[in-house]
Amino acid sequence: MPSVDKKRSTAKTRRRLGAPSERIVKSMNHPIRFSALSILTERVASPSDIAQELGETVGAVAYHVRILRDLGAIELVDTAQRRGATESYYRATVRPWYSDEEYTRLPARRRRELFAPTIRTVVDDAVRALANGGFDDPRAHVTRTAFDVDAHGREELAELMTQTAARIAEIQSESAGRAAGAKKDSRKRTEVALLHFTPTPAAKERSAARRRAARR
Repeated sequence: MPSVDKKRSTAKTRRRLGAPSERIVKSMNHPIRFSALSILTERVASPSDIAQELGETVGAVAYHVRILRDLGAIELVDTAQRRGATESYYRATVRPWYSDEEYTRLPARRRRELFAPTIRTVVDDAVRALANGGFDDPRAHVTRTAFDVDAHGREELAELMTQTAARIAEIQSESAGRAAGAKKDSRKRTEVALLHFTPTPAAKERSAARRRAARR
């Protein structure tokens, strides 16, 4: 996900939201904060609403919502009495992602900083899942493919990644809608990581050596 996900400019939002500041971007290295801000770009919601959608405790979500509020990433728009307590409702004031144009203007060093927290999280989550049965489901999927493409092919791959990420978001939203209308929430946490990058020369050499060995 990344601490910050690079979304295409076609992403739908109800209001024109600004790009995140560097402070907000750095705060996005926690998945609850990133997910909460993503939800609040689409609609007004309370911490308990967000907790229900994410399958997290209200206390954990409320803590991260307060951080977003203190950073100015969200704003309070309403309060209501709910089960004897005051429920606060927020909406986003910034996007949790950069547009293509904004992202392209960032220096390479900054883009590396944006990716680093997410890559570390992906690796850590995958290693823990492997040790604890997270890949035991026959529907689990692991694929690594290294190959050579031209400039046009790279553009097609980038577009495919964007389309796939958008469809994943739609599936999550559709599942949330079905859960809201069901007597029991049957959702289980799942995780999808998409990576598209240029390997280091050493990695290329290892891959070439494996291909040569396979041909022998």
